[in-house]
Amino acid sequence: LLDDEPGRARMRKSGDDSVKMFEPVQDGTLEIDAPAAHYNNVSVAFSENTNITLAACVSDKNKISVISWDPKIEKKKRHVIVVTDPNDENGPAPTCFQVKFVTPSSRNAPLIVVASTAGAMIYDSAQQKNRMSFNPIAGVVKSDPDSNERPFCRGISCVDNTILVGTCTGTIMVFNCSGGTSVSVKKPISEHKYPIADIATCKFDEITASGDMKGGLIVWTKGMKVNKRINTELQITVLNVLRRQVLVGTVYGGINIYATTSGVLMASVAAHARAVTGISVAPESAYVLTASEDSSVRVFKLHTRKPEAYQLEFRYGDHLDDKLIVGACFANDRGSSMVFAAFDFNFFLLYKIFKKTMPQPVELSPSF
Repeated sequence: LLDDEPGRARMRKSGDDSVKMFEPVQDGTLEIDAPAAHYNNVSVAFSENTNITLAACVSDKNKISVISWDPKIEKKKRHVIVVTDPNDENGPAPTCFQVKFVTPSSRNAPLIVVASTAGAMIYDSAQQKNRMSFNPIAGVVKSDPDSNERPFCRGISCVDNTILVGTCTGTIMVFNCSGGTSVSVKKPISEHKYPIADIATCKFDEITASGDMKGGLIVWTKGMKVNKRINTELQITVLNVLRRQVLVGTVYGGINIYATTSGVLMASVAAHARAVTGISVAPESAYVLTASEDSSVRVFKLHTRKPEAYQLEFRYGDHLDDKLIVGACFANDRGSSMVFAAFDFNFFLLYKIFKKTMPQPVELSPSF
C-alpha cells in the first residue's frame, strides 16, 4: 500500500491479520439517542481524577447526546442538550454538525463545544445546561439574505487555552478560556478560502492543523501563526496530528500522512473502501484509529523514531456488519479502549484491549 523507496514510508503487518487486539465490551450497554450522519460524530474525554469517561454525539438536528460511565460501566449517566439559537430562542432550531470535548490548560474538567448553523456554543460538561459562551456565525460569515443556503460551523480543536471552531467560508472562530469559568470571543482567523473540513491538535507538541474541503492544509504554531501550507489536492473529510505528522482522511477512503515540518507526503494508505469518518490518535502508544462508511475500523501503530525506518504497522481490523460508522475515538491517551458511533444506532460501541487469561496452575494432590 505504501511506496518502498528510500526516504519513503513502508507498511508492515503485525503477524496474522486476525490477531485479536481488541474485543467488544458486552457487560454494559451505552444507550444514547441515535447519532446523525455527520463525520467525526463522536467525542470522548477521560478524567484521571474521577476515573469517569464522557462521550457525546450529535443525535438529532439540534440535540446532543452525552453519556458518562465508570470503569465497570455500572454507574452511567445520560443527558441530552437541546441546542437553541441564543439570538432567536423561539425561532427555527439550528442544525448541529459536530460536538467535541476540549480541555483548556486552565481547566481540569472538559468543555463541550458545539458547531452549528447558528454559530459555536460552549457548555460546561459538569452543568450541561450552562452555556458559557456563544459566537454567532452571522458576525463572522457574511451571507446573502435572499439565498437558501445557511452558513455553518464545522471543525473543533483546542490548543493551550485557545478554542478553535471552523466555518463554511474558511474563517476560524477563536475563543479564549481564562480561568475555570470565563470564555471570551476573540478575533477570528482568515487563512483558508474554502469551508473547513476539520481541525486537530497534538496536545503534547501543541501543533495544530486545519484542512479545508479543497484540500488545503495549514500547520499552525502554538500561537496560531501559519507555520506550513500544504496543498494535498484531496477531498478531506477528517484529520488528526500525531508525532509531528498530520494524518488526513479522504472521501475515497485513503489516509495520507504529511510531515508538519517539511510538508512532505510520508505515507499513503488505502485503508478503507468509502469515506473516512474518523481518525483518532493515542499519543502515549502512537496508535492510530480509523473508521469509515464502509463499516470497518482499523488500528495502526506509527513508527517515526530513528534509526528505524518510518513505518505504519497494521495492528487490528474489524467489520461492523450493517452499521454505517460516523465516528471513532480512543477513550484515553494510551489507546487501550475505543468508542464507535453508528448512524441511526442507539448505542455507543465500546471496545477494550483484549487481555489473555493466564491458565490457572493445577494443584496436584500427593499420591501415596
